[in-house]
Amino acid sequence: MRDNSLACTEIPVIRPQLFELKHLKSLSLFNCFTSPNQYLTSVSDEKWLDLSNNLETLEIRSNPGLIGELPSFITSLTNLQSLVVLENRLTGSLPENLAKLTRLRRLVLSGNRFTGRIPEVKKYYFQITT
Repeated sequence: MRDNSLACTEIPVIRPQLFELKHLKSLSLFNCFTSPNQYLTSVSDEKWLDLSNNLETLEIRSNPGLIGELPSFITSLTNLQSLVVLENRLTGSLPENLAKLTRLRRLVLSGNRFTGRIPEVKKYYFQITT
């Protein structure tokens, strides 16, 4: 596995070229959204769907400027095996259709301000950290 990390800019922008990476398996947005009041949902859900066939790991971690609700596109990434949404300032209810992520084996949601219950997911091996 190669490290293809890029340094974040002061005001991060998710560029359209990201969605051309059709074989992308892992994506981490780590410590990029540090300025107050930034939203991850500024990219349309359709673009995220372009990654849904291969994306297995999504980490949105340590972004103190990232606000808003858990983006709805996440529940369309049906091949996700690991979803880590850790130490951001995300709020709101967790979407019921998180249960659509049938391949999910790891779910970490701690360090946010989510409300409500984690939707029931029937799995033999499943790690949830809140």
